[in-house]
Amino acid sequence: GRLTSDLQGMRASLTAAEADKAATMASREQMRNELHAAEREAKERVRRAESESSAVAAEQASLRERVLKLQEELSAARVSPNTPSKPGQSNSDADAQFAAARLQRDELREFYEERMEAAKGSHQRAMDEASTELQRLQAKLQEASAAAEEEKRRWKLATAEQAEAHAASSKQIEALRSELSDK
Repeated sequence: GRLTSDLQGMRASLTAAEADKAATMASREQMRNELHAAEREAKERVRRAESESSAVAAEQASLRERVLKLQEELSAARVSPNTPSKPGQSNSDADAQFAAARLQRDELREFYEERMEAAKGSHQRAMDEASTELQRLQAKLQEASAAAEEEKRRWKLATAEQAEAHAASSKQIEALRSELSDK
């Protein structure tokens, strides 16, 4: 009777250990799925940041073109103090045109510089967010890896304990058989 209960206890222990292992495997699979989803999300954030960056680069090129065009207009508007730029145009008209072109150029340059700063800030924020997300994922991966190692260690320990218990009960069975055969 005691031997049977020992065997039943070992079977129950083995079943519990197998259930633990199955739960651990399911937990690992879920963690792996979460990590993959988070990785995809981080890659998408990086892709969006790069897309934003290229849109900003295109806008910068357009603004540069406008600045160059205004500078050309400004150069064309420059006239010597005594020469009207068009027949019948007075020097004061040419000066006013020159001043207006300079003002427009300065305003455009200021606008361009502000846009550049804003774009740099936005791009930097997006890259920082992506980097933070990546670090979070790496930490989660390390945590999952450590948990898996701990589970593996516990599984080996439980298996070793079961093997010891099995060996001990086998010895008991052998001793009882030997005792019975001696009688």
